[in-house]
Amino acid sequence: MPRAPVLPTYDLSSNESESIVQLLESPTGQALSKGRTRPLTRQMPEDLLNFLDEFQLTESAGGSIVRGFPANDAEIGPTPGHWREAANRTSTIVYERYLLALACILGEVFAFRALQGGRLIQDLLPIPGQEDEKNGNSSRSLLDLHTEDAFHPNRCDYLGLLCLRNIDLVPTTYAELIPSTIPPEILEVLFQPRFTIRPDATHTRPDKLEPTALLWGARARPYLRLDDSFTEPLPGDIAAEHALSALLGSLAKTERAVTLHAGEALIIDNHLAVHGRRPFRARYDGTDRWLKRVTVSRDLRRSRA
Repeated sequence: MPRAPVLPTYDLSSNESESIVQLLESPTGQALSKGRTRPLTRQMPEDLLNFLDEFQLTESAGGSIVRGFPANDAEIGPTPGHWREAANRTSTIVYERYLLALACILGEVFAFRALQGGRLIQDLLPIPGQEDEKNGNSSRSLLDLHTEDAFHPNRCDYLGLLCLRNIDLVPTTYAELIPSTIPPEILEVLFQPRFTIRPDATHTRPDKLEPTALLWGARARPYLRLDDSFTEPLPGDIAAEHALSALLGSLAKTERAVTLHAGEALIIDNHLAVHGRRPFRARYDGTDRWLKRVTVSRDLRRSRA
């Protein structure tokens, strides 16, 4: 039986978290809004830089957690009723800078123009009327395991999630593929362009869906793209249908719950792991779950065309 993945975790010391807050509030931290990220990332704690370098270079895990950033619930203020309200908050600027600082260690932050108005930092919070949607602003529906923006050829390399509030302990779900759990002949089908992936309702829908493979890279540790809710085999392809079912079954065996607390960041390698969220009941009283999200590319030039 495959074992659930253990995510490497870095705990900031009190001295490190204090130095990071001072850095984020300094002119260097304020310059993040102008895109000047390198001076800030160079001044982050050395052990944290080494931890994230190890995560990126070795690919030994599909995710990692950084804990210990101080979160002041009263300072943050009530969870907004819509991401448009969150966009105008000044009380969360230091938290947004912190998430940007972590993200910029790994690459370049970018956003899709169609998603939350193209904001570099998005807000995941329940929105009235979207309870049953399959997106980050739903609540009652299960957010199935997925690669972030799986449909898009220029999807992110890393996804960063920073928790501001989660008093109901709503878990983020996480899974990695263990290829040995799938028979080789079925695994090989997943390496072939015999599937389509549709975007969710938050994205602009393309005129035509191009067939794609769900796995690529080394057979021993392949990279993955998948969205359980929006991935389908090509019409009439029974072998692809069975292969997709096998892939989902394999991921279900390693799925684990990652419950983020305020001030904790989860960084996901978007090619090695999939994630989702368990259902919860939103109250819309200012105390609901609230996360900040960024997407990171290792090379923005690949999307220049």
